Amino acid sequence: MKKILNIPVGLITLALALAVTSCDEKEILQEIPLDFASPENSFVTEGDFNSAIYALYDLTRGTLSDGEHRPMDYHYGTDLGYNGAQQLNQRFGSYPATLTPNSVEARFHWQQYYKIISSANIILNRLTKSKLTANQKTLVEARAKLFRGLAYRNLAHLYGGVPIELEEVGSPKTDYTRTTREATYQQAAKDLEFAAANLPGITRVRDGEINNLAAYHLLAETYLSLKRYSDAVKAAFADAGYPVLGDPRYKTKQAMHSRWIRKRIALHAKSLGFEHPVTGEELRFESEPPAEFARLQAELSIL
Repeated sequence: MKKILNIPVGLITLALALAVTSCDEKEILQEIPLDFASPENSFVTEGDFNSAIYALYDLTRGTLSDGEHRPMDYHYGTDLGYNGAQQLNQRFGSYPATLTPNSVEARFHWQQYYKIISSANIILNRLTKSKLTANQKTLVEARAKLFRGLAYRNLAHLYGGVPIELEEVGSPKTDYTRTTREATYQQAAKDLEFAAANLPGITRVRDGEINNLAAYHLLAETYLSLKRYSDAVKAAFADAGYPVLGDPRYKTKQAMHSRWIRKRIALHAKSLGFEHPVTGEELRFESEPPAEFARLQAELSIL
């Protein structure tokens, strides 16, 4: 006589369910991240951009002051200092021996400044699609351009004319060409002019944070390199907190006065002297300030 197994209906149902819904290893191993950082979502909020700006601070610090030798790279081999150990291939003991295409000093500063430029370009490119307000965008742009302007200025100091890149680079690019040293300085000046005009004053930032005076200082030095001496004087005055009266390019509000309505800046050289380039004679010229200067001085009781 055959035996009939008495299996509960519930157990049969469970077995069928397991058979139908057996695990699919491929499906289990397929990762579906709920969130992750990507180029598309990394530059959206003000905090995102501030993090990128902080990275520019760090890159600049590392370029100018990291390690034992980096601060001295700008002094060795000049009239400020020399390598007392008499090592020809160390610390600029000999320029031909030290400055080769593969030397540490030559590669380090080139690579570091272009890292700063690349990072600044990414920040500037991503501003257009961000959720920042117009004022926030202007401030971020000013900060990024100060670092980029500093990088191009120092590259021009060290290497002369260099390739200028103002866009974010998303794929390998090898068709760069060097521009002139003057063009490199001009790009630096353009970036620093925007930074100086839009960065907050020193009393409106935290200690150690870049401000418009830092931009004016760098801008004055860049103007000197471009032989724009009058502009250098005005930028330096603005850096010191004394913008030239009548010049709206530097600290617009402070450079204006209701009693100065002339369409010129209140800048005048009372005395000018130099050595004649041919005869060597010392020449000196005197020119009293215009009458309108004297009237304004009298009205404002200034020297």
